[in-house]
Amino acid sequence: MTKSKNIKLAVLLATLFTNYAVAEVEVTGKITHETSSYTERGLTNGLLGTYYNGTDGTRDSKDNGPFKDETSARIYIDGNIGADNDYAYHLELQGFNDGAAIANYDNNKNDTQRELLREAYIDTNVGENWAVRLGKQQTVWGTADGMKLLDAINPTDFSELVQNQMEDSRIPVWMVNAERINDDGSQFQIIASESKSNFIPGLSTISDGGNRSTTIARTGALYNSSGTSTLNIPAVDKGHPFIMKGVDAISGETNGMLNLVPAMGDVAHTFAILASGFANSYNSANYNLENWTYATVEEFVNNAGAGAGFAGACAYYGFRGAKASAACLEAIENNTNVNDVNLFSGMGKNEDDNSNYDTTNPDTVFEYMPDTTFATFARFANASTKYVREGTEAAANIGFRFKDTTSNGLNYSLNYLNGSDPNPYIDMEWQDSIGRTLTVSESIDTTGGGNGATGYRTVTLTDPDGLTGYGILGAGQKGILPQNNPVTLVMKEKNAKIHNIGGSFDTTIDTDFLGPVVIRGEGLYQKDVRTQIIDKAKLAIGNLTEAFTSQKGDRFKYVIGADITALTNMMVSAQFIQDRNLDFVDTTTTLTNSQKNSTATTYDTDVVGARYTADMAAMSMQNGYQKAIKNKEFYSLFLSKPYGSSQQHRWNNIFIYEENGGKWNRLDTEYSLSDNAVLTAEYNKYWGNPDTQFGQFKNSSNVQLGVKYSF
Repeated sequence: MTKSKNIKLAVLLATLFTNYAVAEVEVTGKITHETSSYTERGLTNGLLGTYYNGTDGTRDSKDNGPFKDETSARIYIDGNIGADNDYAYHLELQGFNDGAAIANYDNNKNDTQRELLREAYIDTNVGENWAVRLGKQQTVWGTADGMKLLDAINPTDFSELVQNQMEDSRIPVWMVNAERINDDGSQFQIIASESKSNFIPGLSTISDGGNRSTTIARTGALYNSSGTSTLNIPAVDKGHPFIMKGVDAISGETNGMLNLVPAMGDVAHTFAILASGFANSYNSANYNLENWTYATVEEFVNNAGAGAGFAGACAYYGFRGAKASAACLEAIENNTNVNDVNLFSGMGKNEDDNSNYDTTNPDTVFEYMPDTTFATFARFANASTKYVREGTEAAANIGFRFKDTTSNGLNYSLNYLNGSDPNPYIDMEWQDSIGRTLTVSESIDTTGGGNGATGYRTVTLTDPDGLTGYGILGAGQKGILPQNNPVTLVMKEKNAKIHNIGGSFDTTIDTDFLGPVVIRGEGLYQKDVRTQIIDKAKLAIGNLTEAFTSQKGDRFKYVIGADITALTNMMVSAQFIQDRNLDFVDTTTTLTNSQKNSTATTYDTDVVGARYTADMAAMSMQNGYQKAIKNKEFYSLFLSKPYGSSQQHRWNNIFIYEENGGKWNRLDTEYSLSDNAVLTAEYNKYWGNPDTQFGQFKNSSNVQLGVKYSF
């Protein structure tokens, strides 16, 4: 940086602080280039079942191609202002470009680690003992390896999962940070910070360009007699290298609820048209789809009960026997759902063979919904979805920390933070075409005979005026086609207001065999955290908004670690981590004989399915919306050692094993060419159980090379 540029910056700052004397400005910086390529062949999470060539902004690892070609430049501006230079300021600006990124993520983006203005704060002293930092900044309370526990003030950018250094993946926020050093050496800190959500690929990025909501619907969603359909699904983020299965279950183009519901609405519309044909033939509104309250998906698949009433449609779709079957349902679905959303597949073409229809181990929508009546599907005809980011439920995060050391050398802290959980949750509701919330209820029909006394459960949507015609009727009128009154499933992303109470400790123990051993730990109790609850019984009958809910609960997380020095100067750090869900849900509903016949109950078989806390990181349609582990455990081992004639280089290795078999290993090194230039290399390997937090990213394993230059 030349002297003339320093003068220009000083003039700019003088303009901003006209009442203060401006000292000389210090400008430093760092330029970093990193290129990462996949080391495994195959699709990453969030993609369709076909490979992409990258022209539409998507990425896969078929050809071990690059997913990152990033250059960033950070400029640090430091100086003092004030009559006595008693205010120190710091600015961190970042230029960013990634030539391999998917569309809209190749340069600076707000609310991520790629922000243009990363930090901007002023330091000053108030009174004799208070140090105050005001502005956009990072504040670190935790010290655990490879995870954030107490370090919960700043949100995190998970674009690269946990591969990035935490100082890079943290998202700085605006805050007031005041710390007092007491006369006895103890410290008391007060934080008031902006509430923000974590950046989660594929979820936080559904809305683009600053929009707070997006709607996904089909246009021309009618399979007509000419065999044409003009369906359209707007693209969602599907090319990030680290989209979790749990996120894919929400927004994924193939498996995400955001796209499944409109596709299901298309198929329901097709059946509504078929039913309308029956009504015209028999001149009776009783044949409209909303009246088929005793025909289910499973009955259609098995050509049984009232479900067989639609068998005549199968001849149109190429089945000579005009027999309802799984193959016929797949043919109707395929002709309607040209975008290959995962409603129903793999049933084959033999109408006499339904063996691939598996409700015990479902992996398609219609296998999850065997007891859903045609009348329920009538409510979904031509449905659309809308994703709304409502944001944080707390206006600000307020926190306190007390740190001290006991007389025997034990360092400890006590922490409290009240504010928004940076991990979002999803609420769902049905709305009508003008945005009014519809009330969901269930009715029972025991006249069909197929389910006997237990009856058929049909989902009804009622508006504030008491009308129930949504999805099938127009303002309570009979016989109007479904497209005149479609409903919208609204998915609301929120950040719950929670309480965090925690603490940390560390102390050193001298041993004869290992030398000094640092024992450390962190613990965190969280109150009112929202977790995902899955109700398979509600899903089976098509009650989607009650099948996927969130529930308040408490959690306790802790880490115990030990650090030693081995082989002269190699740091060895081992950790045990546990996340305990104190309000874990795991039940299976069984009904008594009297309950089976009651309209008050919402179930239709003896054992209707499980209701449980879902594994938000790894649940998907392909693993039965996997249940979480009540007390999830992780184990980590971290090694770090300098090398070279002057110990100027360093290598590090962290290995984390998670319960159920997920594994991640990162080996990285820094090689100093000079005081200013450093070469970097990194290898991230993911493997193990594909339905775990780390194991699901096998195809995202990668190697990375980089160079850093400081000035």
